[in-house]
Amino acid sequence: MPLAGLRVETSLMLALACALGTFVLALVYCRVWRRVRGVERTPSGFGVLLAPAMLAAAWLAGASTTLRIALAMVTAATLIYWLDDLLELSARSRVGIAIAAGAAVGATFPAMAGLSLVPIVALALAASLITVLLASMVNFQDGADLNLATMIALTAGLLYIFAPNAREWVPLAVACLAVILPFALLNARPATIYFGDSGSFAFAMLFVLFGLAFLVGPVAPPPEAAIPSALAVVDTAVVTLLRIRIRQPFTTRHYFHLYQRLQRHQLGFTYLLPQIVNTALCAAAAYALQLAGLPRFWSVAVAMTVVTIPLFFAWRKWFAAGEPGPPVRANAGC
Repeated sequence: MPLAGLRVETSLMLALACALGTFVLALVYCRVWRRVRGVERTPSGFGVLLAPAMLAAAWLAGASTTLRIALAMVTAATLIYWLDDLLELSARSRVGIAIAAGAAVGATFPAMAGLSLVPIVALALAASLITVLLASMVNFQDGADLNLATMIALTAGLLYIFAPNAREWVPLAVACLAVILPFALLNARPATIYFGDSGSFAFAMLFVLFGLAFLVGPVAPPPEAAIPSALAVVDTAVVTLLRIRIRQPFTTRHYFHLYQRLQRHQLGFTYLLPQIVNTALCAAAAYALQLAGLPRFWSVAVAMTVVTIPLFFAWRKWFAAGEPGPPVRANAGC
């Protein structure tokens, strides 16, 4: 029986069981990591679970064959990418994995839709480039304990609320929440366990799937699911231009991102507020624009642009002034 056909109460119980299972897995992962790798290094790479969780949810829910095949490819690539969390792969290896995964997934959607060779090749090439860029952008947001977790939770929440098809996208939203909420609860104590490069890669691939499904997929995702990524896009673009201007090598560790500056100069988890505030304002603005008659996609696009850019610079000027630097904290452990 597909997941989408289950009663609401049964679905909620299943989601709760998955979340509890994720929490236990995180504890086990933490203990095994520290026994094998030692206590000096914080356990990383637990986000590798995100890809198989989405694949299992899509399979149980009876999602389209196109989405299930694409998620199987994403899962295989994520498991390979996990080696970066374990062994620290070279930048060339990481880019190669991203290019291969993007090309494979980018060819799947147009091929299953019956398009000709030219659009298949074009989308595969475009998906390869976009995968590399998105994987880097998401990974840049993983420099604070709960920053990326908040972005994933907000994305999954909007995906769950606005998804037009219960079988195609809602199960992925539930899977993301079942993985990220227990992880966030455990990682509320700083430096307990990290999502890692593999988890960042899996989440970046979800956005690639969004784009491909929007163009040629059987069921388009809701545009509102892209709202939480708006601040990350603006932040990454500004920091990239800044680093080019000061001629800083991109392999050098830095603390220029907005959440890093807030983490340094503010207290507690206030570095999460820009994401939450921006998502709420963009969603409200998009809804108002739709009431005014603007099409749904364009209302979201306009809201993300008009709200996010000035809000980012205002937050950076008023709350994140001064020299950036690493936060001072102790390694907590599990």
